[in-house]
Amino acid sequence: MGRICGFTGINDKLLLKKMCDTMSQGVGRCYFFIDDDVSLCSRVLNGEVQLAGNEDENVWIVLDGEIYNNILIKQFLEENGHSFRSSSDAELIVHLYEEYGEFCVKKLRGAFAFAIWDSNEKKLLLARDRAGERPLFYSLIDGKFFFASEIRSLMKYEGYKKELSLPGLNYFLSWGHIPASYTLLKSIRKLLPAHILIYNNGEIFIQKYWELYFSQINYDLSEDDWCKTLYDLLLESISVRLKGPPFGVLLGGIDSSGMASLMRKITDETIKSFTVYFNEERTNEPYAKFVADWLGLEVHERILQSEDIPRILPKIVYLMDDPKAQLAATIPTYLALELCNERIKTIFTADGADVCFWGYPTVSFPSPPPRKARFIRKIPRDIRERIIFPLQLITKNFPEHLKEDNALISEIKKIIHASSPRARLDSHCIFSQDELQEVLTSANFDIHIPFLKCLKSDFVDPWDHVRFVNKLAETVEWGISRLERFASYFSLNLKLPFEDWKVKEVAARIPPYYKQKDHYTDKYIWRKMILMYNLLPKKVIFLQKRGFGEDTENIFRTLFEGKNLRDYVHQNVQEVIPHVKCYINETNTKGLLHHGNWSQKLALLIFALWYKTFILNSLG
Repeated sequence: MGRICGFTGINDKLLLKKMCDTMSQGVGRCYFFIDDDVSLCSRVLNGEVQLAGNEDENVWIVLDGEIYNNILIKQFLEENGHSFRSSSDAELIVHLYEEYGEFCVKKLRGAFAFAIWDSNEKKLLLARDRAGERPLFYSLIDGKFFFASEIRSLMKYEGYKKELSLPGLNYFLSWGHIPASYTLLKSIRKLLPAHILIYNNGEIFIQKYWELYFSQINYDLSEDDWCKTLYDLLLESISVRLKGPPFGVLLGGIDSSGMASLMRKITDETIKSFTVYFNEERTNEPYAKFVADWLGLEVHERILQSEDIPRILPKIVYLMDDPKAQLAATIPTYLALELCNERIKTIFTADGADVCFWGYPTVSFPSPPPRKARFIRKIPRDIRERIIFPLQLITKNFPEHLKEDNALISEIKKIIHASSPRARLDSHCIFSQDELQEVLTSANFDIHIPFLKCLKSDFVDPWDHVRFVNKLAETVEWGISRLERFASYFSLNLKLPFEDWKVKEVAARIPPYYKQKDHYTDKYIWRKMILMYNLLPKKVIFLQKRGFGEDTENIFRTLFEGKNLRDYVHQNVQEVIPHVKCYINETNTKGLLHHGNWSQKLALLIFALWYKTFILNSLG
């Protein structure tokens, strides 16, 4: 675990040390490599030094993260004549780079961000893992190229100008986070997951090295075959991550419970569970404590109090220098990891399971359905998905009078177009495109740009399409990054077995009707696998998901409508508005503090806290 930073085009040892010291890892040791062309830094919180060079010392690397298939890679490299001076993953990647160049990253399985300097070619290579588990930002200023794990480090360069990014601001107020490659700062970008960046002779080249395809569905395996495939795959994914005890699990619903049960089958080490509850019982996962006792976990619990929010919100904003505006998951996660502090070294979470197995309900059917629609639904699902769904291509082009007169066509269209991708995407907006026109002084910007490729992608059917859009809208560059930042702050090694690219590739090939049998049973194949292998008590396997969902949102809505938090929001937003009048409409924004919905007020509060931290004070 650690952080990295560096630059090329300037020789400044003091700047490198400032960048290193600014990174949020409050403890640990910094390691440097500096020559006339490049300066590299690795800040290690615990574990081995992640700065290494090859035998000739013409290739150097700084690494944040770990490689799970390192034993196999090292064996291959030794067979090809490479020798090692350490057991670090950083040195492993250096030798792999000597074999494969920049596409060495394709051979890696792990959570990582790294920078490689090739002195022979005067080339700097940046890379991120496929899921984006480790962050990496970069900036090109005055012919000088900078990179760092955290934005605050890049701001230490004296030539950096603190200017807001208009696209980034539009995205943040729309979606509650900023899709890569933008940030809230004009001159700073983030490297996308599964991408490499090459900086050479003043030019930046970016390339994607991995793609997750949803159109290669395997209809040949039976339901039980899929269960066995997933069971074996997840056992292996957890096994390669079971390093660094004592272990903990963020325990909540079916995903984390199933994962904890799989861990129980692999290790005899003590496993501790950490759960945050709310005062309102209806919002809590109904069986977290029961499952923990059933599995023999050491239980740690905490109740979220309203006074926790103003206490920890500034710290959350500081840690997430690339800000997020969804608190329903963020604050409970922070409190849970705070509870882990000094009790464990490695924390497992089940983030990613919803995406793999369709845990975000997105297809709604008319209720009660008309007679002809009921008839359609009696058709076997595989026929519907292979034949009925493609009828959308036909029904879109039917003359309007036929669409109106033919009830059967009408019902088919209701089923097929129950949730169009763009409409589903827009349903997650905090500020709509029209509302942005009222808040921002310049909002002539299409907020859908980061998702256009997804909206046009070739999917096997609309169900895949809708869920992938939902995935992008809710989780990409959002869920994982908050987990990583908080875990690092509390000196925890974060493990995400469901974000493993091998798990994702297999899950993408599961037929849709195995993921969601009906509108009421999400993640069906995952639940069936848990049942088939007796991983959890039967009575909890098919309980409905609660998690940090709508009821939790209602709790936060109530909290923010209370006087204490209402005053807290008004004070912070009004303090910042005079400084950003060139970006934000002062009159309309002040009006929103009184009549806007709570999520809009929250987004403005997060922006205000971020602006005070990174622009107004001396941090940058």
